[in-house]
Amino acid sequence: MAFDINKNTRNRDAETEGTWFVYDEDVQFLVARKNNPKYRSAISKGYRENERVISSNTNTDRAEKVSEQLMLEALANYVLLDWKGMVENGKPIEYTPGRAMSVLEEHDDLRKEIEEYADNRENYLAEKDKKDAKNLKKS
Repeated sequence: MAFDINKNTRNRDAETEGTWFVYDEDVQFLVARKNNPKYRSAISKGYRENERVISSNTNTDRAEKVSEQLMLEALANYVLLDWKGMVENGKPIEYTPGRAMSVLEEHDDLRKEIEEYADNRENYLAEKDKKDAKNLKKS
């Protein structure tokens, strides 16, 4: 199969600003691409600031906890950007990075699905935007 450069163009704005991931009929998440510059920068900065702990051969439990915390913070701040339809005890909850971090930390399966969406390049292609716009006009 040929690689059509016109159909495989990245939408760099969507990679950083996110696209809506429809989780189910009531819940959606605004998800930026995991490889976006803000995410990469946050991870790099966090690893530089915690290099001694993370690269420690003697305190691997601490290193794992610090690495996990860095990943969660970067996901909550630069990948999961908003949501619709999230509730707590039946009441809508507003998105904040802190709330997002708690949700991602407590709900591993949801975190995995959001990360898979964020890793999928096809969710951030310019061609996808055109198709989505056409579908909206038809509705």
